[in-house]
Amino acid sequence: MTQVVPASSSSAHYRTSSLSDACPALLHNDEHLYRLGQSLTVLHAQQGTGARVRILLLKDDPFNPLALHGDRLMRPSATLGLKAELRHQQHLQARCAAPLGADPTPLELLVRDNQVLEVQLESLGDPGRISSATMALAAAIDSAARAPAPKAASGLGRLFRRGQDDAPLHTDKGAVGRTLQELRAAVQELRVTPFATLTLDWDDVPDVG
Repeated sequence: MTQVVPASSSSAHYRTSSLSDACPALLHNDEHLYRLGQSLTVLHAQQGTGARVRILLLKDDPFNPLALHGDRLMRPSATLGLKAELRHQQHLQARCAAPLGADPTPLELLVRDNQVLEVQLESLGDPGRISSATMALAAAIDSAARAPAPKAASGLGRLFRRGQDDAPLHTDKGAVGRTLQELRAAVQELRVTPFATLTLDWDDVPDVG
């Protein structure tokens, strides 16, 4: 029988660290950062409904967090990429209001290699800094998508603009770049500990009869 227990931040083995230290590459990928922000926003919204969920991150896939409710694993629905041609705010708000989906992965299999981190919920903030930054980023992406397209250039003008047209989205639209930086700063404040489980045999359970 496997009993899930919270990691103790006072223990040397379960020392709290920042997510940026545990998964440094995450902060250097805007796409992954945005996807993580969306999922954490959804999971933070679940906390507001009174559902006590614990947030887990896989070290090799940290931008797709899982939720643990009791001994059941769940996950948010699909996230959007930065350049997805959909309404980002509307999509995120709908996901926040929707129930989480069940994840079929057995908990014992998930934690077998000690590659799971648990987010310290207090580091999300109240109101959630990551949620606020992600919502602002979604709004900025929607605004950028509604902005009028630049007029077509010809000759030397086309050559001059080519480098700008090929630049990433966040260098073309100032608000998107600013809100990405706000999200990055918020994720840097996130605290995690190694996820802990305690395995018990039936002989370890005291007889209360």
